[in-house]
Amino acid sequence: MRRLLHAALAVFFAAAVPSLAAAQEAPSLPVRFGVHPTYERMVFDWTQPVEYRVVEKGNSVTLSFDKPARIDEPAVLAGLGRVATGVGIEGAATQLSLTMALTDGVRLRHFRAGTKVVLDFSRAATPDKPPVDKPTTEKTAAEKPVAKPAEPKPAATKATMPPPPPPAATEKMAAAAPAAPSPSTPSLSTPSMPAAAASPTAPPTVIPAAANNPPPAANPVKKPDGIAALPIAVIRTGDGFGLRFGWKEPVAAAVFGRGQHLWIAFDRPTLLDLSALQARRDDLVGDIDIIESKGTVLRLSPPVGTSTLVRREGTAWIIELGRLPRRPMVPVAVSTRAADNPSTARMFLELPGAQSLLQFRDPDIGDLLFVVPTAVEGAGVAENRSLPQFHLLPSAQGVVVRKYDDSVDVRPVGNGVEISSGRGLFMSALPDAPTRTTALGRERSRLFDFAAWRRNGPEKFTEDRQALHRAVAAAADQERNRARLDLARFLFAYGHVVDTLVLLRMIEQEDAPMVATGPARAMRAVSAFMAGDLAEATRLFDDKSLEKQPEIDLWRGALALAEGDEKTAIVLISRNSDVSESYPAPFANRLGLAIAEAWIIAGDAARASARLDIITSSQPTPGERAQLAYLRGHLARLQGEDDIAEAIWRKVASGPTSPARAAATLAWIDILIEAGKMGAREAIEELDRLRFGWRGDRYEFLTLRKLGQMQLAAGDYRSGLNTLRQAVTYFPDGKDTRPLVAEMSEAFERLYLGGAADRLSPVAAIGLFEDFRELAPSGAKGDEMTRRLADRLVAVDLLDRAADLLENLVKHRQAGAPRAATGARLALVRLLGRNPNAALEALKTSEAADLPPALARERQRLAARALADLGRPQDALARLVDDQDADADLLRADIYWRAQDWPQAAAALGRLAGDPPAGAAPAPDNQARQIIHMAVALALAGDEAGLGRLRERFGAPMDETPFKDVFRVLASERGGPVADVRQIANRVAATAPFQSFLANYRQRLAAGAKSGEQRAGS
Repeated sequence: MRRLLHAALAVFFAAAVPSLAAAQEAPSLPVRFGVHPTYERMVFDWTQPVEYRVVEKGNSVTLSFDKPARIDEPAVLAGLGRVATGVGIEGAATQLSLTMALTDGVRLRHFRAGTKVVLDFSRAATPDKPPVDKPTTEKTAAEKPVAKPAEPKPAATKATMPPPPPPAATEKMAAAAPAAPSPSTPSLSTPSMPAAAASPTAPPTVIPAAANNPPPAANPVKKPDGIAALPIAVIRTGDGFGLRFGWKEPVAAAVFGRGQHLWIAFDRPTLLDLSALQARRDDLVGDIDIIESKGTVLRLSPPVGTSTLVRREGTAWIIELGRLPRRPMVPVAVSTRAADNPSTARMFLELPGAQSLLQFRDPDIGDLLFVVPTAVEGAGVAENRSLPQFHLLPSAQGVVVRKYDDSVDVRPVGNGVEISSGRGLFMSALPDAPTRTTALGRERSRLFDFAAWRRNGPEKFTEDRQALHRAVAAAADQERNRARLDLARFLFAYGHVVDTLVLLRMIEQEDAPMVATGPARAMRAVSAFMAGDLAEATRLFDDKSLEKQPEIDLWRGALALAEGDEKTAIVLISRNSDVSESYPAPFANRLGLAIAEAWIIAGDAARASARLDIITSSQPTPGERAQLAYLRGHLARLQGEDDIAEAIWRKVASGPTSPARAAATLAWIDILIEAGKMGAREAIEELDRLRFGWRGDRYEFLTLRKLGQMQLAAGDYRSGLNTLRQAVTYFPDGKDTRPLVAEMSEAFERLYLGGAADRLSPVAAIGLFEDFRELAPSGAKGDEMTRRLADRLVAVDLLDRAADLLENLVKHRQAGAPRAATGARLALVRLLGRNPNAALEALKTSEAADLPPALARERQRLAARALADLGRPQDALARLVDDQDADADLLRADIYWRAQDWPQAAAALGRLAGDPPAGAAPAPDNQARQIIHMAVALALAGDEAGLGRLRERFGAPMDETPFKDVFRVLASERGGPVADVRQIANRVAATAPFQSFLANYRQRLAAGAKSGEQRAGS
């Protein structure tokens, strides 16, 4: 009998241990496509390092990753439709694999870029890297994914590629893809544009050109099929909302209003993802029309009175829709040439970045519009001009012409747009606008008389300086500062800016009005800028005496570039004449380099190249030559010559120490990563070396920011956050410092709310949290972050650390129902740590009125558990008087059991056991355990009648469970030996119901699924 009992008990206790294994779903993997002039690209946006393998056998290709993932199969099949057939997708439990048959003539190359894995399909050999002919295994490092895929199907599925869809179907499929949102940035100004009320639910319309009057000249560029659509996101701005067109390459844009519509045109063809716009038809964009052209033209119908502002974020274009009246940020200068002679007359509109001409019809009016987009943001026509032969429409961006005479010719010329007519152009003369492009340096400086200040020229520099020093020494007290000012001007004209600053400060201390003039302020501001004191230069350039000085705007633009404010720099430089060629070399080259960089950023390659050529011919210093080379690398990349850019930057990066070397190193690393020629680990090593090789200016900040971002992406969270913290600490007043702090907070939030920290050990997770606690968000998100971290600590029995986190929430961060919910959580952690007094204290500290019923019941149960642990069973039971749920019965059974009140324990356990299963089904595991507990309580109570009823109701169901032998002994008619029954009772009492109660609550705590908590936080 004892052997039988011991065997049965072993089975019982083995079965009582719950299984904790849980299957994890494979993560979603974004996959995107792009079409380039010579190849098509497929990108797998992994966010963690992954190994992959490509095996090619003839036209057959197999791609496999060593990790499982779920991908949007329809989108992948559609994207590969132009380059492959017979595509199979298999997502197994341990890896993702794709098989395909490349179409004839298609060649494949593959590489990694950060954590991304890239496949390029070309029909001609790609110049930068030959195709790979043998299986390759690569490891990747981190990079942020661009787009989120549609909800994928479960793993272990297969898909076969259907025939490629027709173009219209492909466009609709691409238009249905989700758009990725983007944060907004501060706005600039563009003109007001009337619009019409929105149409409720009409689908977007593709409107072709009229057949009876097709656009002439160039062949239209056909929109490619089967590629990822251009994402359009709706963002919030300071004056309303905006549309973000997420271009990944530089494109020119035009934006204008006509009638009741807003027109947005780009000079590149692409598919559009219209899902975000369709969701905002009623209140934001109205009807959506796609106008056929050789570029991409979208027509919207926003509410009446909507005004527009156009700006750029890198290669993305932002169209703000606001309520305030706006004018173009860079008004286009309009001038006439030979207006008195119609045969040679023409109109010229100065439009930087004008390179192409779009022609398309207005479907409502039927007339043909000629539109010249520009890459310079906010460059538009401020005024409406109607002439006998054509109409010049106002615009927020670009130039728009409606012709009345077919002989009128509209064409981009150099850095502007020329309008002429073969039959003669009839118009009145307009005042000529000052030219800013073709004759660099025609105007002389109005602030600095360098020729006079240099006195007898460089050959007599020493003699002139000595004479000026003698004049200062010999001057009477009231004339000494004037002599010092002459000396300061002389030294400034030769570029001795530090000595100039010293003299000007000395004069200011003794005779402030003498250096309070505009020219003296300008000389001091430029000297501070040239000396590298950007904060002082900013203060001085902002002086009211320099407010209306176009020449100073050029220097302000150079200062904005040095501080990383590219948008402001382009505006300041593009709207003023370039007088720097009249400067001597130290100033002409420094300012000219900034001007050339601004044109490169604006996408104006011709203007930038011309300015760099001028600097090259003016005997630049070694530092200026390095900066020239660095900018020529950017110019090469702007013109699509990435190999040349890479070679230039590599050479500069290995040259003498200079700011250009730091800038070139950063650019070189970026281009290698993008081309898949440098992995994350190697890039991090290069950046780590650079951070110690160049210190003290914006390039150190950029290096630290890039290094920290890559360390975070590679999973080295502590190093990444430490590096970014250094960038913020070293440059607290930088333009990009505040956004970087926000980026750090977002990364910290992703760590602890997005699941990334789950890959860290609990000790590492809590250490990282405490070291960077200042990054935790305030409010509900920060509280949730703390609770999740506490749950992880509870899971590994670090109860005191978990309690400390929760106690901080209760005492310092929360109030009301959220604090009561966290207090309940803290009380449970204290109970798990065998500290019932601290549990009661947590409940008392977090008391609140008007709690949700579920939360109030939970707090009462926890208080009852604590009172029972303190040996106060009656007080504990009093807390449960009105609670009839199963959890309360489980707790009652435990209290009665420990008090050896066997009849009451049996009654509570009977309610927990419930009714026998239907038919001949065996009792479920949990029910069987409760029946065993009930049998023990009845046996110890001597309740033979109760055992008989239990045997009658549950005998058959218990015979089919692992506990049948124990049940037969406890509930037999004769009953087992009393010693054996008590032994069973003692063994069972060690685990139930006390441990069952806490285990149940602990499981719910770790899962974060307590209903009362959820309601309290809602």
